[in-house]
Amino acid sequence: MRDAAKINKTIIMSPPTHFDIEYSINPWMNLDNKVDKKAALFQWQNLVDLYKNLGLNIKLIPASKGVPDLVFTTDHGVWIRDTFYLSNFKYPERQKEQSIALDWYKSQKIKVQHTPSYCFMEGGDVIHHEGIIFVGYGFRTSHETIEYLHNTTRLEVVALELIDESFYHLDTCFLPINRDTAFYYPPAFSSSSIKALKSHFDMLLPVTTHEADGFACNSVKINNHIICQPNPTFEQKLLDLDLIPISLEMSQFNKSGGGIHCLSQIITT
Repeated sequence: MRDAAKINKTIIMSPPTHFDIEYSINPWMNLDNKVDKKAALFQWQNLVDLYKNLGLNIKLIPASKGVPDLVFTTDHGVWIRDTFYLSNFKYPERQKEQSIALDWYKSQKIKVQHTPSYCFMEGGDVIHHEGIIFVGYGFRTSHETIEYLHNTTRLEVVALELIDESFYHLDTCFLPINRDTAFYYPPAFSSSSIKALKSHFDMLLPVTTHEADGFACNSVKINNHIICQPNPTFEQKLLDLDLIPISLEMSQFNKSGGGIHCLSQIITT
């Protein structure tokens, strides 16, 4: 399984010590649907162990009380070139995570770019792929982020309007595979955004509602492996592309509207 010669990635994660449903800021979150913390730790540790078996380096942001969603490290920002672009969270419930992430990345001697106060930006909405920045906006990230990221990175930025509140972050409904291929969930996007995606990918593959609800697009690609949640039809689609699906159960994190990609801030060097 290990192919270290092709991998130069670090995964930033945070243990689910204090993970729970303490508020509701998306349709998945139900205050009565409490997290089984033992199961959550087991599922999270399985993901950590898999990354290590694939030859990746794992770094941990320590858990902290009062920030139950700190475990979703992708949401803290996005890695572009040699800089970490820090999120500016929309909801007050998550804004405490910004200072924790900032202190940690600075402690790692990583250059941090602050998002200006006039726009909201959340890492789950920003996917840097093949030199292009895809940005989902509408629920958590504001449209002003498009211009901000273009001006600061000088890269092409593709604006994608999200219209289904259950798919509130881009990484819940869009999974790029390579320069030509990507998966997406069509009902999550406006018609103009679907046209934009089709203009960038020769093979734009839809996932079904069942697959999308199972967090198929919230998977992680490591070389030719796709780490995904169990879903036979989606796994077959991956096999048809000569990709290797590795499925892990993440049911406890789904309760908060998160999955594998949400738990995995990927830094490529």
